[in-house]
Amino acid sequence: MHRCEQLPGQLALFSTPAGKRKRYVPTYAGDFSATHARLNAIRVEFRGLKPYEGRCHGCGKIISSKAPNCGRRSCPAVFKNWSRDQRRVVAEALRAYGGLLLLTDVTLPGTPEHERHRRGVALPWADLQRTRVDPKALYKGNERFQRRMRWLKRKAYNDARGVLTKAGYEYKKLPPVLVGNLEPQRRGALHAHLALPYTTPLEMTFTRAFIDSMKRWAPLCGLGHVQGWRAAEKSAVIGHERAIGYLTKYLTRKHPAEFLRSVSGPVVTVSRSLTRKTGVTMQMLRKTRRLWSARQGRCETPKWSPEEFLAVAQLLDKRPDRARAP
Repeated sequence: MHRCEQLPGQLALFSTPAGKRKRYVPTYAGDFSATHARLNAIRVEFRGLKPYEGRCHGCGKIISSKAPNCGRRSCPAVFKNWSRDQRRVVAEALRAYGGLLLLTDVTLPGTPEHERHRRGVALPWADLQRTRVDPKALYKGNERFQRRMRWLKRKAYNDARGVLTKAGYEYKKLPPVLVGNLEPQRRGALHAHLALPYTTPLEMTFTRAFIDSMKRWAPLCGLGHVQGWRAAEKSAVIGHERAIGYLTKYLTRKHPAEFLRSVSGPVVTVSRSLTRKTGVTMQMLRKTRRLWSARQGRCETPKWSPEEFLAVAQLLDKRPDRARAP
């Protein structure tokens, strides 16, 4: 397309830009999960439901008529059972361990005032009053937090293995991170709590080397503060019963389930060595509810293998007597 040059004395109706056209930069879209839920409800009311469709009584999403709910953990109808199962998995795992734990936490970078030496990774303020964090930077930080935590823990495991080897400890496998969970801060940023074993000399050496390694590598992968083991020893060496309530405090009715919409993947992670010992997992607890419904005549008996059926029945019979249903 030829560019028309302006003749002498001709009025310029439109200003022609000088230079090359700027590259398109995508803008931050935000979290529209609540908007999509409203649009879904409006769509249902507008066109009606098909014979095989129904609506979730918690959020109103279109589901199959045979399904009791939508199955999403952020739905109010699902969050009650989901959070109860998570609390039980954590409780059974920590009771199986039965020792002392050291709690530490890992956060996202702070504001530019706190991260003066790392202004490139700091989470800037969105307004001059400094009341909320910039939503685009907050979204990117929360989206990449779990991936950075996996990289950080791999580095910490490798460094802790080297420390144990140099110290002359004999071990078959490294002590695991017992429980880890994600929680939102007041500013909306995610931070992780890690429960590390702290009972035997081997576990104490491993935990100290693990935390020291996280403090060294966290600034290099875009993370913020890591509580050191010296500071944690003064207040965060607790027993397993106290740790159960602390690590699952965001999985109660006092806290809404909206924060789960911004988290992809597991919110609570439990060591596989502990779940193998207890046999209590989220999948097994879902199967106990299915078996309980079958015993009450509400559905057909599930077709499982004899070993699996026996394991689910034993887990169902171990529930507290005061509970009406699993």
